[in-house]
Amino acid sequence: MIVDWINEWYELMTNEAIKVNQGYMLGTAQYGFGTTGLGTVTDASFKQPIKVEVTYDGSLYTNSIKIDARQYNENDYFDLSQPRHAWLGETVFEVLPHQQAGTAKITYATRFTPLVNDSDEVTQTLKAYTTSCVEYCLSVAYGLDQKDTQQQEHFQKFISMQSTFISEITPRDLTGAETIDIVDSVSGLQDDVANEYSDYVW
Repeated sequence: MIVDWINEWYELMTNEAIKVNQGYMLGTAQYGFGTTGLGTVTDASFKQPIKVEVTYDGSLYTNSIKIDARQYNENDYFDLSQPRHAWLGETVFEVLPHQQAGTAKITYATRFTPLVNDSDEVTQTLKAYTTSCVEYCLSVAYGLDQKDTQQQEHFQKFISMQSTFISEITPRDLTGAETIDIVDSVSGLQDDVANEYSDYVW
């Protein structure tokens, strides 16, 4: 039962880390797709995609840009040199265009590996936050014993420590807006801010 509680804490902490840090607990795998563009991620630890790269010759990889499944149809034109991909469910993806088969190299956040016995260890990052595990387990134990005051006391301590963990693991470049990523190519007068707003005082 205590192992279950520890794994609950482990999962909560891991999920919070993945939300704020896309470089945390990553895995990479390659999956082939045919001329339909369809492929499936089979790794059981797959949680959510971070980056997709596409190759048609096995050596040159090109970053693929995500597109929502509702934003295209089979008659749309896509360039092999600028691949796009869409997710059709939790693990199925479609690479565009469909001219030829290839391979998608997918970098993704992974699920935590549950602890089973005494030789298992939490990730290196979480080893510095094991006190929050103790507080979480105590809160669950007191809750099962219907001691609400003690349960709330220890749970609040856990929440406080979890907040500290989230704050410390969040990359500093995510603390505020720095740049805007433009995912589609732009051209023409519509891009010329001076043309549109030349009469405005900035």
